[in-house]
Amino acid sequence: MIVISILAKVTLMLGAGAAIQIALARRMSAATRHLVWMLAIAGVLLLPALAISLPDWTPVEYTEPAGVVPIFGAGSLEPPVLDAPAAASISGTPRIQWSWILAAIYVAGVAKTHKDGVERARRVIASGDARRKLDDFVAFSKKLKA
Repeated sequence: MIVISILAKVTLMLGAGAAIQIALARRMSAATRHLVWMLAIAGVLLLPALAISLPDWTPVEYTEPAGVVPIFGAGSLEPPVLDAPAAASISGTPRIQWSWILAAIYVAGVAKTHKDGVERARRVIASGDARRKLDDFVAFSKKLKA
């Protein structure tokens, strides 16, 4: 059953790559087209490992919460008494969720990258180096045309 699941996911992933290629073929550069296919193939190569290592995603059936009286049902008018939630862990200390740690690391990396880019842009603008490089590029491109 896992093989059929992987084959279906591979088909969808490559189909999504092909759909992007067809929809944006005229407007994308060759580098962008190669990036789309590289990401699709990298995803296909990662699918078997991820399918084995990650838990299955199964649909959850909706059930009525315990202690709730249906709206049209017969029951008490008193509010239901709900049990206290279970403790986060046995030892009494709260558990750290890995998804929050990974999200925090990702956000910190994005913030640092943004900060570095802004600092580099300010340095280049302050030095006047950007204008000189642009003038050199324009002069070089005029030489190529001639």
